[in-house]
Amino acid sequence: PIAIISASRRITEKIITTMYDKHFANEKPFAMRIIALQKSNYITHDMSNLAHTVKAFGNKASHPNETVFTKRK
Repeated sequence: PIAIISASRRITEKIITTMYDKHFANEKPFAMRIIALQKSNYITHDMSNLAHTVKAFGNKASHPNETVFTKRK
C-alpha cells in the first residue's frame, strides 16, 4: 500500500506540474500549483481536493516516522 500511495503522489505531481507549466511561467511548490490551477479554472474544485488528498497521503507514506501517536484515555 505504501508504494501505491507514493506512486500515486508522484503521478499526481507530474500531472499537476505538466498542466501548471503549460499555463504559468513562475515556479511554485506543489500545493500552490494545485491552488493556482483551480483558481484559474484549469481544474475543478473536486480535482483540487483530490490532488491535495493524494499529496497529503503521499507525504505521510514517504515520511512515516514523522507521525506522532498519542494515547487517549
